[in-house]
Amino acid sequence: MAAEGGGLELAVIPPGIFGPVLGTHFSASVALVKAMLEGTLPVVLPRNFDVADVRDVAQATLRAVTEPAAAGERFLVGSGTPTSFLRMARVLAEGLGERAAKVPARELTPEEVREGTRTDPALREAASRLGEMPVLRTDKARAVLGWEPRSVRTTVLETAESLFRLGLVEA
Repeated sequence: MAAEGGGLELAVIPPGIFGPVLGTHFSASVALVKAMLEGTLPVVLPRNFDVADVRDVAQATLRAVTEPAAAGERFLVGSGTPTSFLRMARVLAEGLGERAAKVPARELTPEEVREGTRTDPALREAASRLGEMPVLRTDKARAVLGWEPRSVRTTVLETAESLFRLGLVEA
């Protein structure tokens, strides 16, 4: 950007997004929630990550393009609280009751993940990240953009509710 951007300004907000859907086309993150609700994901990987709500990303993006202090900056947008697939499944189970009857209640052990890499190459990446606890620092987005994220619980439950409301998952 510095070399070729001329007079353009750039503000970057990385993806990895959950939140209410508007139709049948949605992210892989939302597809994960759908799979949990439908029971097509019987167990989950022991993986930690941060959750960004699509509405928070939209709000931060708007503020980043209208706030002069954001020019040339990189902002991280997410809850700032690492979660796991299993914790996400528990949020669904606790918040949705019977509608979450098919949500997984178990995560693979690290040993099962490592053993699985012998027959499933897709597990290699998961095995290489066992035990990682990423911390997403959202301080700059909060300070420069005046932005505050939704909670993981709110984001996950409102993702699920939108899937039910649109008939993308049967209640």
